[in-house]
Amino acid sequence: MNEVNIISPTGDTIRIKDDFGNGIFSTPKWSRGHNSIDFICEPGQVIVAPVDGTINLVACPFENKDYMAALFENDFISLMIFYFIPDKDKIGIEVKQGDRIGIAQDISQIYNTKKRKMTPHINVQVLSIDPLGLMY
Repeated sequence: MNEVNIISPTGDTIRIKDDFGNGIFSTPKWSRGHNSIDFICEPGQVIVAPVDGTINLVACPFENKDYMAALFENDFISLMIFYFIPDKDKIGIEVKQGDRIGIAQDISQIYNTKKRKMTPHINVQVLSIDPLGLMY
């Protein structure tokens, strides 16, 4: 079994373009870059585990303390998942890929302005990966 086969935590597709029309693989010179995958969602929808693993840390890494992130890990991969509220009973408990781990947050309060609208999404960033997890 491939231990690092990531599924969509929202059941929806990847956000292909940012809100300025740039594809996910293009990084404008002025941008901080985007080293993650955005999965389209609806605020309040169920978020599922993208791989087997455990939520080992929950944080509020943004200036607006209402927006949360969680470190989700197994022996092969470490992911940071942004813009969802983890279920308290799932923190520190091993879950299987596809199990419910929380609900999506509404990011419109920090990203939507008169000039632009951000597509609701969950952001999944790969922090580390063990290459042996890619072997069959």
